[in-house]
Amino acid sequence: MKKFVSITIVLTMLLSVFYCFPAEARVYEDYPYIYLDFEDQDATNQLKANGVITNSVPNSWKAGGANGTNGCLTFTEEGAWANNAYPLKRPLKVGEHYRVSLWVRLNNVEDLMGANPKIALIFYTKSETGGTAHKFVYPTGEIKPGGEWVHCTGDFIWDGIANDESKNSTPQPIDPAAPVDMRVRIINGGNTLRTYLADKDRLGSSFQLKYDMDDIVLEPEVNGKTVVYDDSYLVAADFEDGSVGGLSGIKSVQDDPERGGKVALVQSPIGSFNSLEAKNNYLKFNHLYKISCWVKRTDDYCEFGGQKSQVACINMAQNRMDTTNISPTTKYPTYTKGGLEQNKWTYYEYYLKYDVKTFDGAGAWTGIRVGNGAASKDAGQTGEIGLEGVTYYVDDFLIQDLGFVQNGDFEHDQSEIYRIDAKGVTQKTDTVFGWLPEQATSSISTDVRSTADDPKTESTQSMSVNISTDGGRVYQGINFENNKKYKLSFWAKGLDMAEGEEKPISVVLDRKVDTVGKQDVYQVEDYETLRDDKWTLTGEWKKYECDFEPKYVAGSTPDANVIPRTPFMYIDVDGNKAGTKFLVDDITFEDADAIIVEPEVNPYPRLENVELVSGDAVSGATVQIDYEFVSEVEEMMEGESVVRALISEDGKNWGCIGQSATFGRVLYTIPDIAIGKQLKLEIAPMDEVYQMGEIATVELGEVKKAFEIVPEISNWNEETGEVAASVFIENNLSSLGNQEIVVILALYDDNNTLISTTVKPEIITEQYSETIKVSAISTASATKAKLYVWSGTSLADAGEKSYCEAISFDKNAVG
Repeated sequence: MKKFVSITIVLTMLLSVFYCFPAEARVYEDYPYIYLDFEDQDATNQLKANGVITNSVPNSWKAGGANGTNGCLTFTEEGAWANNAYPLKRPLKVGEHYRVSLWVRLNNVEDLMGANPKIALIFYTKSETGGTAHKFVYPTGEIKPGGEWVHCTGDFIWDGIANDESKNSTPQPIDPAAPVDMRVRIINGGNTLRTYLADKDRLGSSFQLKYDMDDIVLEPEVNGKTVVYDDSYLVAADFEDGSVGGLSGIKSVQDDPERGGKVALVQSPIGSFNSLEAKNNYLKFNHLYKISCWVKRTDDYCEFGGQKSQVACINMAQNRMDTTNISPTTKYPTYTKGGLEQNKWTYYEYYLKYDVKTFDGAGAWTGIRVGNGAASKDAGQTGEIGLEGVTYYVDDFLIQDLGFVQNGDFEHDQSEIYRIDAKGVTQKTDTVFGWLPEQATSSISTDVRSTADDPKTESTQSMSVNISTDGGRVYQGINFENNKKYKLSFWAKGLDMAEGEEKPISVVLDRKVDTVGKQDVYQVEDYETLRDDKWTLTGEWKKYECDFEPKYVAGSTPDANVIPRTPFMYIDVDGNKAGTKFLVDDITFEDADAIIVEPEVNPYPRLENVELVSGDAVSGATVQIDYEFVSEVEEMMEGESVVRALISEDGKNWGCIGQSATFGRVLYTIPDIAIGKQLKLEIAPMDEVYQMGEIATVELGEVKKAFEIVPEISNWNEETGEVAASVFIENNLSSLGNQEIVVILALYDDNNTLISTTVKPEIITEQYSETIKVSAISTASATKAKLYVWSGTSLADAGEKSYCEAISFDKNAVG
């Protein structure tokens, strides 16, 4: 028995391959950003000739790019401070968020000799006064020796400030209309990597640094990272701009691939607390706040569990003026949650409110602390724990003010509230979120007003109130600004009322306290009633409105941050006698003088109804993707959106193999370079003024060969004379249609005279994948065998087309 090596033949001659967009290095000449994929040598050279690439480092196109792509740009750096420069066609927009990335590979460096190289991007433009100005951006990515591709990525906000070289490189406002070019360097410390390695004590002054670059990108970052927080957020620290967001306790801001952006590092010194605090953002009393963040703890001390796995929302109320009506014995009310695991990002959310009748207008600040005081102070004291102290990372630290009427529409999901009041602290889930029953019960009801009564708004839930004892109520603390006009509005409906029955209804502000503080100097009533003379409660839903302008006067000069005593607010129906039942909805106190501002139009276009209409992940197949371009800007149309094809060998790292402008529909014929790799198409919407929107991605999966034939003569048994052969055939291309073939195993003698043929016909259909076996019994004179795959249905009509080269075996040639 003898085994023979098979050969693989791909049937390219049958396929007329047309690439629906070419493998260009640039999408089109007016493209306002940078996306250089270097896939085509001629296109790359043309871009250099047109000034799209203006490098002072000698460079040329090179076959073989990052992630299995077709090409890259290769450089030989000889002098000091050489630049790879890429001018932009249009200025960068001030305030816009941009992403940058590139692949880099060092070709002739096996030892970095102590260097720690990184990529520096220098953006050159003009200052307001016309001076040359520059701005540095440093993508992250550990550049390695030995010819390994490394992906360097980053993002920045173009803030309109750059270093004016005519003014000793001091930061100055830029000319927003001035052109910008991006220069790329490989640096080490304050010099280039080439200069460092060319030192006389290292590689010498004649050293040339050789490296490759691929997929150089500068584009707007609009893929869901740019989050706009409204005025209700006191703190919105996502750290994406590299700043600490006004927070204290942060050691540094770092990139975190797992979170997909920047995060803050908090690390306590030995024997110290590890708090992250928003000291510049005081919380108002009687406002409800939502505090949320992502936390990951990394130090070894975390693994001991217990309190060490807790995250506390700690409130700094030690400096409050009012120690009578605000939790007299508690200086640092703390809301603690567990579940923190080592090296795992965990989301934490806290609802916090001071429900108090107080004259203290200063408020208190808040933050988070991981573990507890003992954990912080004990960390690092023993050898097995180490010396790092409590170490954790934080992302998306947010403090949102939910206002001084909390859940007035009763639509909020139930959540636990940490509440500080005149007696102490409580931590519980309200029956109705944000509302406290006293000698009454409350619950959520689905009985709401009809849209016919109120076509402008829609309600799905209301609050049901049942007074159990005379004078009962369901209340919450609120906090008005003095000398400000408000419009009070709410809906109500009486329950268990007789037909035609009416009861007086009002809103009561309760400021009565047992002890009036010395600094509590504003003259306020214990109970203040807000109502209109026409207000009466019936068994039908009605809307109640009135104006309210608090103008409280101080009996003596108030100290700083002293305000009129804050009240508890509740609905009163005819004195709230026992057995009174009613529904209430949409309680609001709106600023009567507020200017109604129309919501800003989202300037970023988007794609909707993105659909893969036809086509498979097969080399030579044409895929069709349809989409709808949407812009909220009036009369804004699609300009030239961009489609890119990207491949990956591992499903994680991607390289661009082609890009083009598109409009409404994508047609792309898959090239052979994608065979065996993952393929995806990215479509970036762009409007007529070159505003780019969020990228839509269509995953096509692993690309297969269109038509594959693997012939093999697997066995010639000299004892029995049997010659065994097979042909593996796979058809993945639907456009090829059915193919009639014959597999022919022919035996010859030494003179190449045909002795016998064995013929096996087969019809190859779409998605066909089979191994066709054929065998023959040789005679004594047979010494050679050949295997053919031809078109036809029989030997008589075979041979018009050959599907692969014949393979043969000569028995006499085998030792």
